Amino acid sequence: MNIDDLFARWDRPDTPGCAVGVYRGGETAFARGYGCANLDLGTPITPETAFDTASLSKQFTGACIAMLAEEGRLSLRDDVRAYVPELHRYPRITVAQCLSHTSGLPDSFQVMTSRGIDESCHPSRAALFTGFLPSRLDFAPGTRWSYSNSGYFALARVVEELAGMSLPTFARKRIFEPLDMRDTLYDDGTTIVIPRKAVGYRRRGRSYKPYLLEHNIVGAGSVHSTITDLAKWDRNFIANRLSGNQHLIRRMCTPFHNANVKEGLERFGPGKYAYGLVVGHHKDEPFSWHSGSIVGYRCGMIRFPRKHLTVAVLANLIRDEIDAPGLAMRVAHQYLRD
Repeated sequence: MNIDDLFARWDRPDTPGCAVGVYRGGETAFARGYGCANLDLGTPITPETAFDTASLSKQFTGACIAMLAEEGRLSLRDDVRAYVPELHRYPRITVAQCLSHTSGLPDSFQVMTSRGIDESCHPSRAALFTGFLPSRLDFAPGTRWSYSNSGYFALARVVEELAGMSLPTFARKRIFEPLDMRDTLYDDGTTIVIPRKAVGYRRRGRSYKPYLLEHNIVGAGSVHSTITDLAKWDRNFIANRLSGNQHLIRRMCTPFHNANVKEGLERFGPGKYAYGLVVGHHKDEPFSWHSGSIVGYRCGMIRFPRKHLTVAVLANLIRDEIDAPGLAMRVAHQYLRD
């Protein structure tokens, strides 16, 4: 079965779909869109279509923290409460614990689910830290691993306090512009138009309805990007252009010792969490990956560094409609056999 066969069910003008990219040795080996970016306008998905990448965004937030650490502007042992004073009702939490999901901070989306709040109505970051989150941590910091978007919202504040600018601005100046990622940005709600953006959909009966997010979730999510731009991001893992050496990339890909992702977020087996990346082995081959899921969008990006192979799938459908990470792995298997 070739790649087109894998995505045939979405290769239609009357359904949302996805864009697929395969990168080998820093070059694009395959890039194609399937389905429709905007059903009302009949706009097809292409490699230049922009998608909300949801939690794929965490590796960009992680990269910003890694750069500040490399420059000596913060220590991973720093108390995050020094940058986010609203968290002083909790015990000491370090930057490393927020990065590695070992902070004990209750996950904002799980709190929403427990209170019957729709995923599209995420509270603002100000509301999140000033009363929305429960008054107690889920566990003592550093004692367990549990995925928490809240820690990455806190990291966005850390960047802002240290850099003197918003996370979207810092990432634009330090990552997206240097790598010529022209169609990649953090959507913080101030951007009026994102060019060529795919509308996010969910199925309602026999039709698809747009599914809109009411608040930005910068830090944990909100990066919009394209298959074309992710090729440039992937290339930087091979030859880092964001600093004079590979130290930054090695830091980003080095997992925290106690950040054990036992179940694997997407059934890819156990791993350890690094800077917005899960690091592990698949069939004895080292790899790193992350998935993303938010109202109307689903994505997955998998990197096999020894094989110089990366696959990305970005979709404008919800989790129940498309297994983007699983499809990315199936595409990777085709190339790993070569």
